[in-house]
This record gives sequence, structure tokens and C-alpha cells, in this order.
Amino acid sequence: MSKRLLLIFLFFVLAHPVSAAESPKFSVSYDINYSVSETGLTTVTQNIRLTNLTSEFYASQYTSRIGTAQIQNLRAFDKLGPLHVFTAGDSEEREIKINFNETIYGKDKTLNWTLVFESSEIAKKNGRIWEITLPKPSSLENVDQYNVTLQVPSSFKDPLYLKPQPQTNYYWTKDQIQNAGISVAFGDFQVFDFTLTHKLFNQNFYPATMEIVLPPDTQYQKVFLSNLDPKPLDVTVDTDGNWIGKYSLSPRQKITVISKGQAQVFLKPRFSLLLPDPTIYLLPQKYWEANDTEIKNIAQSLGSPDKIYSFVSTLLTYDITRTEKNLPRLGAKNALNNPQSATCMEFTDLFIALARAANIPSRQLSGYAFTKQKNPLHAWPEFYDPALGGTWRMIDPTWAKTTGGIDYFNNFDLNHFILAINGSDPIKPLPPKDIEITFVSAVPAVTAGAAEIDLVDNNLILKNVGRTLITTGEITLSSPKVKINPDHLNRIVLPPYAVRKIPLDLRPEIWSFGQKSIITIKSGGKTLKFNVKINLLYRFFISLFQK
Repeated sequence: MSKRLLLIFLFFVLAHPVSAAESPKFSVSYDINYSVSETGLTTVTQNIRLTNLTSEFYASQYTSRIGTAQIQNLRAFDKLGPLHVFTAGDSEEREIKINFNETIYGKDKTLNWTLVFESSEIAKKNGRIWEITLPKPSSLENVDQYNVTLQVPSSFKDPLYLKPQPQTNYYWTKDQIQNAGISVAFGDFQVFDFTLTHKLFNQNFYPATMEIVLPPDTQYQKVFLSNLDPKPLDVTVDTDGNWIGKYSLSPRQKITVISKGQAQVFLKPRFSLLLPDPTIYLLPQKYWEANDTEIKNIAQSLGSPDKIYSFVSTLLTYDITRTEKNLPRLGAKNALNNPQSATCMEFTDLFIALARAANIPSRQLSGYAFTKQKNPLHAWPEFYDPALGGTWRMIDPTWAKTTGGIDYFNNFDLNHFILAINGSDPIKPLPPKDIEITFVSAVPAVTAGAAEIDLVDNNLILKNVGRTLITTGEITLSSPKVKINPDHLNRIVLPPYAVRKIPLDLRPEIWSFGQKSIITIKSGGKTLKFNVKINLLYRFFISLFQK
């Protein structure tokens, strides 16, 4: 899936045709101001100076194409008064033609004039975030100056990110934007509301346990799972951190599982993460041919994540027809050999293969990415950065390409929502295709969660009956007359609906048979006490005593 950035195409119609091989006949300077209102309606004021570089030619008309039809109150004027403006276009693009009131004969003569219009497409509020996208010029050839100023209401407060960084406060020059447009966001974090439909079918003639993947907590998102219908047997966490719901199906049984909830998405990581075994994210896999000779040679020449990102986003070309025709995934090697026919999968696969060949742990993320396209499912890579205690860094070389160079390496965005993580396996788990995801502004209600703890027949039972992930911290068990092995348990991760059954080796002390004792369990500041009766068969009849 791609994301398209608005472009401005600029033309001046000359009095005589000019060959492309000839020297430039005019130079142009632009001072453009974007003034955003509280509602997001943006007034664009372009102050333009046209300078004649010859004595033989003059410009009679200005033509501009803008990648949106959503413009209004279009007007132009110079020192002599209003200019004649003509517009045409469709739902994707608007062409503007302006006839000048005067001509500028003579070398170094200048014409100054102004174009003004309003647009509701430049600034948009999605959920909790205001996003402002300032168009990139199609070409800056023969442009002396191209200065951009942005004005926003004080209620927008501090920016969440600015791409690229302005020269001064909301002011950019030609050198900063010649490779990309400008993207600015205001807000704190994003909130998505999701409804996912998972279809399961046991094709066997015997019972089977089948799995679905649920949106997981990551360094960049926190998930609130409000409902899962029908309820699973259990929810586990796999090697990559995915939440895996498990269901028991009868022979040939079909079921539909609906998961609903909200997700908070953050620009910066919420916590650092030590990667215990990075080798699994360095291995060659199907589609990630990190051991291929050509891929290894390219990786060695590039060496760093930012150079690999630039290489991939520059080399590959997004081909939307492959998505429309649902053509099979090419993988990194084939993408390298067919750079003109890539989807988000090929951008992702090639980055991962090159990164792994360069000894950089990397993996694939699959999920939702907000765009105007009909299919919101998207894939993008992330790599592990051990700096600052360790963090996975999400990047998007596909959108770097399709937006004309917006920086998705140094600054990500809040339009990506992870549904599945693929690191140890490039294919599984697969996210559901039937998804309904929308922006919302309300913050999900947070209730203090704690694992329900019980002790049944020498087994410690932990249940998460809440909406969010629970980490139990250290669980400590003690008893005056019973030896417990282990007497403490390390941090246990419990997604919503998870159940953990932990066998305990409980051994009564000598001469304690027939006596009563108390087993005390402490976790997260909470203390539970259980009465136990010790019989000769080492069986414990346990009942809740007090909290």
C-alpha cells in the first residue's frame, strides 16, 4: 500500500517554443505562506517573482497543477489589479491557468504577482492528531528561491514532529525541501478503534486447536482488548511478541471470531527493550535471502540502516497494479532483479534481507496504515537499535518513495497500527483481512488490572480478566511448614484472556502430616493467603482464606 503526497507542477508559457537543450529563459522566486485556521481550512498565499534572463522572450501565462481538487476562493493579482484565472480538473487534480496583465521585455526585468486560494486538504485532524502536508514542487529547476512559511493556531501547541526540520520556526527554504514536501503533526498520541473478523476452519476429520493473532502491545502501542467473542481457551505470547488466541474446533467446524478494542499509538518508544537473542532476526528466510551473494555484497557496501533505507526507497518503484491483480510476493532477491514492480512487501523484504546481511536485526510488521486507498493493509520493516537501552525502530521505505521523499526513517508517524509481527517466520502469523479501523479522540478507559491468582491442586493459576496486558512482576510464595520449589517466579506476561497454569513442587516438612499451614503469595503489592491441610498423600485441599 502506498501513500500519495500532493504535488505542485509549475509552468510558464513562453512567447516562443524553447528546446529543452537551450539555456533557461526565466528564473522564478517563490515566497509561500500557509495559514491554517482552527477548523483546518488553509489559506495559501504565493508571492511570485518572475525574472527574464533574455531580451528575446517573454512569458504570457502561468500554469500550475495541484494534486487535489479541494481548492476554493481562487484569485490572483499584480500591481495593475486582478489577473484572469481559469481552472479545470477532476477529483484527483486541479489545473490553474493565469494570464498576465503585462509582459516583461528585456533582460533582468521582473514581474511580481500573487496567487491566493483556500484548501481543506492541506490540514486534517485524524483522531487526536492534526496533520499538515505542504506540497512538494515537481521541479525546482530555474527556481532561485522557494521559501515556505507555516502559520498555525496557538491551540495546536507544540509540534509532535516536523519533516524536515525547519531552518527557523516553521520556515523552510529551497535546500531543505528540494527532495521532499513538508509534513508536520500536532498532538500527543493517536487512538484507533478496531473491529477485526477472524475466520477459522478446521479442515481435519479430528479435533484441532487453531489460532488467531490479536493486535499486540509493543514499544509503540498499547492495546485495550474490550471484547473477544467467542472467548478463547487461552491467549499466549509468541517469540515476536504477538498475542495468539487459541480455539478448540471440532472436525470440519467453522467459527468466526470478532475482536474489538482500542489502541494507543505513540511516536516514541514507551520503554527500552533488551533483545535476548538477536540471532533469530539475522537468519535468512524465505523472501529474506540474506545469504545471497549479491545481497551480501550490497549490504556490506551500505553497512548502516539509514543507507539501506535510502537504497531501497530509491531503487524500487511502487507498482499499484500488482496489488490490484493480487500478484504473488516476489521476495528480496526478485525485487532486486525487478525494481520497477514493487509493493510494500517488496520494499519491506528487500530492507530486511539487506539489514540481516549487514548483521542488523530486523523484522516485518503487518497492519493498518491510514491512507485514502481502499486497501489499508500495509507492511513495513523495523530494525533493532541497541542505543538507549535498546529499541525497535519502525521505518517505511514504501511511503518514503510514494510521498516523494518524506522522511520515515528519522521520524515516523502515528498512522501505522501493528496487527502482527513477523520476525521468526516471514508469513505467519497472518493478520485478518476483514478489518474496520477508525480514528477516535477519546482516550481508552484505563482500569487498574491485576492477575487473578488461585492455588488448585499444587498448581498456581493466573488469569487476566481485564482489557490490557498484565505483567505480574515477581511472584513470591512462602509457607512455615511447606517447602515450595520454586519459592518465587520471575515476571509473567498475561495478555487479556490469558490463563497460566504453573505446577508447583510443594513438599511438607517432616512430622507435618495432618497439620494445617498457610501458603502466602505476594505479587505486585497484593498478598493472598491460602489455608492448606497436609495429608499423607501429599495432597493439599486449599481454600481462599483472605486477601
